[in-house]
Amino acid sequence: MTTPNPLPDDTDTLKAALIETRAKLVGAQALIEHLQLVIAKMKRDMFGPRSERSQRLIDQMELQLEELVAAAKASPGKLNIGTINPGSTQNLAAELFVSTAGIKAAIVPFRTSPDMAGAVMRGDVDVAFEFYAALSGLLADTKIVALASTGAKRTAYLPDVPTVMESGITDYDVASWNGLSVPAGTPKPVIATLNAAMKDVIPGPDVQSKASQMGMAMRWSTPEDMTARMKADIAKWGAVIEKAGIAKRE
Repeated sequence: MTTPNPLPDDTDTLKAALIETRAKLVGAQALIEHLQLVIAKMKRDMFGPRSERSQRLIDQMELQLEELVAAAKASPGKLNIGTINPGSTQNLAAELFVSTAGIKAAIVPFRTSPDMAGAVMRGDVDVAFEFYAALSGLLADTKIVALASTGAKRTAYLPDVPTVMESGITDYDVASWNGLSVPAGTPKPVIATLNAAMKDVIPGPDVQSKASQMGMAMRWSTPEDMTARMKADIAKWGAVIEKAGIAKRE
C-alpha cells in the first residue's frame, strides 16, 4: 500500500555504518541495495460499496492478487492504483504491472508516501505500490494487507507473501536498487581496491543490521555487474516510460 523512497538520512546512515565498520575508504564504493516493492490492499470491497453482509465476508477473507486482476478485467478502468510522483520506482512499477497484467486501471500519483497511505486506508484508492520499510507499521497493525512482493524472490520481511510472478503474472520483476560509484576517470586499480574493501565490509553485522532496519537487503557487486544492471534498467524503464506517456525530464 504505501511507503516512501529511501530517505537521504537512510543513505547517510548506511554510509556511516560502512565507514564505521573498518572501512577507511576514500572515494566511493560499489554496492547494490535491493529494495523490494510491495503491493498491498485493505480488506475492503473493490470498485464501490456492497451490502453489509457482503462487506463482512470480504473483510474476513484475504484478497489474492489473482482476484484483484480478475476484478480489474471484469470492470475495466475502475481499479485505482496509488503511487507517489510520476517517474518514481513505485509509479513505474504500477505502470509495468498494468501493462504486464493486461488490465486497464487509473494510476493516481500522490506527492508523498503518507498522503498515499492515507488514501489507501480511507479507500480513496484500491491498491498501491510502495517500499516495505514505509509500510511495516501499517502491516504490523493490520491496517493494510500485502498482496505480493514485486521482486523475483519472496522478500525476507514478508516470507509468506507470494511474488507477483508466483501470482500468475509472468515476466514481472521489480527490485529497486542503490549503487555507490566513483567519479569518471578514476583509475581501475583504485576502483578494484575500493570494491574489494566493500566486499569485506558489507557482510558485517553492523551494516546488515542497519540495512535490515530500513527494509533493505545489501549485497556486494562488481563494477561490471552494476554497469550491466544499469544499462538493462535504462532500457527496461525507458520502454515503460514511453508506453505510459510520462514526460521526460531534462
